[in-house]
Amino acid sequence: MKKTLMSLMLVAGILSICGCSNNNIPNSINNKENENIRYAKYEVYYNIDTGKKDPLFKGLEMYAWSNNNEWFGGLLPGTNRLKTIDEVTELQNLCCPINILKEIFETYDEQDQYYCGLFIVSIPPQEDELDHSVDNTYKYYEDYLYLCEYFGIHPVGK
Repeated sequence: MKKTLMSLMLVAGILSICGCSNNNIPNSINNKENENIRYAKYEVYYNIDTGKKDPLFKGLEMYAWSNNNEWFGGLLPGTNRLKTIDEVTELQNLCCPINILKEIFETYDEQDQYYCGLFIVSIPPQEDELDHSVDNTYKYYEDYLYLCEYFGIHPVGK
């Protein structure tokens, strides 16, 4: 059972890495066609809440990971529960470069942006990384501060 679980985690990690390296979307929006392609690929991130005029009830959670010195991430709605490995692995399979994620993130209310929870995870995510403990934030603190500044998110202090 343990070997099967480890094998599945290894396959998920390999698939997420392959997905990250095969990003055929241009890095910047040059025209309406590129914008439509980007929207279609990352529609789930644009539509976490359809209203977007008011802050989200429970905010946003951003998960970020590094792959070959490049940062990727994804958004999930805020909840009163911890996210599962499967939920975060799905984000990694969609694999949105942070420059595109920033453009998407900026479509949300300023309050949602400022108070968004930012969590750095590995590929594949580990159970202990999903508990939102301050220890995990401090483990990657320099990267965490860089990403908070990049996205304009209020960091948790040390």
